Amino acid sequence: ATCLTVPGPLLGVGVIHLLNQPTDSPLAFLGTLYDSNFAPWLVQTIRALPLATLILWPALASVPQVMLDTAATEGSGWWGQLLRIALPQRWPAVAAAWLIGLAIAVGELAATVLVVPPEAGGATTISVRIFQMLHYGVDDRAAAISLVMVIGIAMLTGVAAVLLGRIARNR
Repeated sequence: ATCLTVPGPLLGVGVIHLLNQPTDSPLAFLGTLYDSNFAPWLVQTIRALPLATLILWPALASVPQVMLDTAATEGSGWWGQLLRIALPQRWPAVAAAWLIGLAIAVGELAATVLVVPPEAGGATTISVRIFQMLHYGVDDRAAAISLVMVIGIAMLTGVAAVLLGRIARNR
């Protein structure tokens, strides 16, 4: 619930404070991650994780306990039960959670714009790129990219809805 309620700018500033460590600090190793793509990945993961969890939790909880107990009897550990039994049975939920997480990460701007590193290699997120284009007045390209994003997110949402409908029918 905390990840859902924290405003994006506050999350971005928190990640900056976490990763921007002086060289004499015990957490100086985090400073190497500061100018990499780790910070945007981290904020997008924090933003998308709650909704993916809300999708996966009930789906994985509905795996029959008898199957998990049988796997445990045969010597399968927690990871084995998850990877060999639960996830293959609930692959539509995993796919839907991934698609919804992707849709959230693509559109996340509030925290990402604060932590994205300077364009050393030309890599940046789509939402930050559109923000920069709007700032510099490149409206036609920003509109085209936004239209493609809307169509792509609509398609992702449709596929996720079909997968979630399939999950609901299988219960």
